[in-house]
Amino acid sequence: MRSLVLRTLLITLLTAIAIVMVFVATNWKLTRNLASFDPMDIWAVETQWPTVLIEGAHRPIPTAEIDRSDVFSDVLHEWESTGGDALIVWHDGEIVLQAYSDDGSPTRLSRSFSMHKSVVGLIAALMDHEGLVDLDAPVAELLPEFEGDARGDLTLRDLLQHRTGFERYPFSPPTLKSLNLMLSDRVEKTALSSQIDSDPSVFDYANVNYQVAGAVLRRALDARANTDYATYLSEKLWQPIGADDAYLWKESTTGAPYFYAGLQASAGDWLRFGVLLAQNGVVDGERIIPEPVIAELQARAEGEPGYGLGLWLGVPSDGPRSYGPSTSLTVENDGPFTYDDVMFLDGFGGQRVMISPSRQTVIVRLGEARFDWNDTRLFNLAAAALDETFPVVDGVETQTTDVQTADGRLVSVRIMEPAQSCDACGTILFSHGAFSTDKSYDAVLEPLARAGHLILIPRHVDAADHPNRDDYPPDTWLPLRLSDSAAVVSALIDQQAPDGSSVAWIAAGHSFGALVAQVLGGADHPAAPPELDGLPTPSRIIALSPPGAVQDYIDPNMFSSIGAPMLVVTGTSDVVPMFADHWCAHLVSHDEAPEGLSTALVFDGEDHYFDGLFGRPVERARTDDDGLLIQSLITFANTGAVIEPEDYAARRESCG
Repeated sequence: MRSLVLRTLLITLLTAIAIVMVFVATNWKLTRNLASFDPMDIWAVETQWPTVLIEGAHRPIPTAEIDRSDVFSDVLHEWESTGGDALIVWHDGEIVLQAYSDDGSPTRLSRSFSMHKSVVGLIAALMDHEGLVDLDAPVAELLPEFEGDARGDLTLRDLLQHRTGFERYPFSPPTLKSLNLMLSDRVEKTALSSQIDSDPSVFDYANVNYQVAGAVLRRALDARANTDYATYLSEKLWQPIGADDAYLWKESTTGAPYFYAGLQASAGDWLRFGVLLAQNGVVDGERIIPEPVIAELQARAEGEPGYGLGLWLGVPSDGPRSYGPSTSLTVENDGPFTYDDVMFLDGFGGQRVMISPSRQTVIVRLGEARFDWNDTRLFNLAAAALDETFPVVDGVETQTTDVQTADGRLVSVRIMEPAQSCDACGTILFSHGAFSTDKSYDAVLEPLARAGHLILIPRHVDAADHPNRDDYPPDTWLPLRLSDSAAVVSALIDQQAPDGSSVAWIAAGHSFGALVAQVLGGADHPAAPPELDGLPTPSRIIALSPPGAVQDYIDPNMFSSIGAPMLVVTGTSDVVPMFADHWCAHLVSHDEAPEGLSTALVFDGEDHYFDGLFGRPVERARTDDDGLLIQSLITFANTGAVIEPEDYAARRESCG
């Protein structure tokens, strides 16, 4: 009996050894990588594993000569206390602060984890712009593995916005699939074997989504451009932004790159990428990335307004940031970012590139991977130091001037001039609502001015405080408003382009003023005076609660000639007797505009004056809707992208 037991034990031991040997032999790379991989070390760049060069073309970044470490002492303390290895603060064209640990430097390659996702999102948007892929086409066109089942109906946008329902690959505890997705030589094969096992309409952050998206991009580049991802990334992005050489981790020497992580780049180069976004695709005065591509990158995911194409957009105002229902990890914050328009790259455990285009600020933090990272603390400390070092008095200088109309009237124009400019910003001509005034919209116009836009607000003859209002009957208001606007464009906008080149400007307005903006943008109204002829066409239109159809006054067909991208804003309580008996009436211009030119932004419960935010302003506490509206206006003015509440479609269905 004893010998039988020993023989059984020996056979069991030999069998186990054989199984281990077979596993090691068939999973050699996974076994080797498991022995050497340290997920918490950002400097443990995978140089011993296959990589491919992302060739750069180095250009220096201007650095301020003044030592401001005293002003940024709180920032440095926070950075050090969280195990920081590299910190760079860039503001308005130059590095104003940088610090490194003994291991860090501006040029040392780092393991940046999921920050690569934001690069993949930009490259996908650029490929879509160039016709190499279609973000909204079924992926089965490029992934025959997905033909014949629900996976083939997914789009590249679904993948990039984590709306796939793919099975999970947990790392705690790890499974063989999750290890293969992370450390083996069959990363792409593992990703492409994924099946849908949950609701694909729900945002649920997962690495597998980006590896599958990468397979789509890789095959499109091979078939349609005769190139590969590393070369395309180098030629279209890395060299144009002036970055140094970087490396892309691959599953094997001949296999696929990692797309959800694995871009080995330096802190300085992550800064260059952030500056590109802060300047709306422009570097050193040269447009590197087309404006529509930047807008696409920032277009908010359905079901998760805090996420674009691999890019995080702000933080929740009511608690921690979630990665979706399948991930227990959340990220805390100390409330919103100081600046309304912050977007950021998120790498595991606090690797960050945080960007504010309106304040022309980029902050790069690399360092110890932490599970207690706070999204907003470091940035807001830096924002406080920047505001102290580079003070902006409310961000706006206000003055008043007069312009003369074609019929000889003098029109008072209130000017909000930004204390700082930005490459993405321009001039906004804003027309106030009827019975309102040029001073009734500061709550939404001042943030646009602080963001860098020059705001021009003529006081029309129907303004509540116009001294000669009684001299002008209502049937003269629209033609006189349009005449006012033409005079402002000619006097205060045209003069900015003495060479006769077209001028980028935005026509905006509220209510009656929204109609003015739409006529300036091409809507064909019989009241348009001859002085509108020959004026430069606005680049965008912002219409806050535009009027609906009115018999013998506003014909819906007039909006079919709109000639610029338009944002229409209304609310489900936006009722104006005679002009909009139901809130849906405010969508007439949106419905009739040429296809693809108009986007509607509908707020639940908001009325014609946004509950007293503008038009008829009242003192009240600011709300989440206020913040979303302001951020939406800044984003649309800067890029043409629109932040759309996730339940807009359901609200729209109620219009019948």
